[in-house]
Amino acid sequence: MRRVRWVPFLIALLLVMGLYGHAPERSLVLAEGPAQPAAPSGPALHAVSLPLIALRTSTATPNLYVIANDDCDNTYTVAWSAVPSASRYVLEEATDQAFQTTNVVYSGPGLSWVAASPGKLPGTYYYRVRAFHSLGESPYSAPRSVVIHPIYVGLAVRWDGSGYVRGSIYRDIGVHTRFVFDQLTAPDTVRLNGTGWYDPNPFGWDAEQWVSYYRASTGEFLSSPSAGDPSWKWGYSWLLPYGASFVDGATVSVSAVPFRVSGPHWGTTTYGQPIRFWQFVNTEAFTMWDDGADLTQRVLAGEAVLRYDADGSGLLLYSDVRRVFFYQGRATSDSVQYVETLTAATSLPGSPVVTFGATQDVLPAEGGADHPEGSGRTPNPAEAPLARWGTIIPEGATLEDAETG
Repeated sequence: MRRVRWVPFLIALLLVMGLYGHAPERSLVLAEGPAQPAAPSGPALHAVSLPLIALRTSTATPNLYVIANDDCDNTYTVAWSAVPSASRYVLEEATDQAFQTTNVVYSGPGLSWVAASPGKLPGTYYYRVRAFHSLGESPYSAPRSVVIHPIYVGLAVRWDGSGYVRGSIYRDIGVHTRFVFDQLTAPDTVRLNGTGWYDPNPFGWDAEQWVSYYRASTGEFLSSPSAGDPSWKWGYSWLLPYGASFVDGATVSVSAVPFRVSGPHWGTTTYGQPIRFWQFVNTEAFTMWDDGADLTQRVLAGEAVLRYDADGSGLLLYSDVRRVFFYQGRATSDSVQYVETLTAATSLPGSPVVTFGATQDVLPAEGGADHPEGSGRTPNPAEAPLARWGTIIPEGATLEDAETG
């Protein structure tokens, strides 16, 4: 009987089937291992041992949808398309586009995930998703990103401090300010409700409330119902310009006054969280208040110290400004100094809740209030300008690049 040499033909057939005969979503993997001897089967035929053939199944890649945040708050939804036969999806988050450090924020059968209250801190967040089923997983989706700006609906900040009136009279004053960005009044326009009060209040000054409007995407100050009191000649911003960069030893302009930059330094917030900050100190004397007649207040060189968060929030963390009274151009023995510190902010990690304090919890109606310096009464020159305003212009930048508020 002539032997049938079918072994080479069988091997070739199996290879062809493995390469071309499987479904588009399947691949053949030849498992490694020693050949197993075949059992004798009567007449002498060529026996052959074939490796074990296993199937590894890949799945289609889910589509990650554009992440919308048109309401300009710090919460949003990340959603993706369904994949047939997928049993779960894994959504990863990163703060760098290369996903060098990732955090799994969702793993389950759903098709969306919500960055719910209290929401995200300011920054850019990147996401990617992949699908899993019993025999494998898909590649990662194309990434999507979303930006939470330093000004957003829901931002709340509080500063507390003390004022020291010294000279012909001695008084200690408690000064408190609260900002709440409570709603979107137009596309990309966020309303600020501000409240300021004094406690202790030896002079019996009234509490103040005002409304201002900012562009969320740029931090630009848009408007306020009042132009403010023109007797105040200088102010400082409560927030760094978006994207501003600083260099240790450089000079910046704060409302047209040169300040020397140092840092970034490490410090601790009033509630025990470590924080990096830039420090600005004025290098020249300047006039802060002028009654238009005989009395002015000047800040001498080195007596205005401002500290700002060096990371995502850009918030004013600390201010110490001492003003000396001048009468007809001559310095007097009278001075007033305010030292204020940020005590709570929803845009900083680990912050306590921003409380309203001792004043009434009533916010002014839209369009019905103005800056405290424009309230229609004559301010006492020992008061603090509770509505923080001013410009910060990094070295080499222009006024259009700076935040004004």
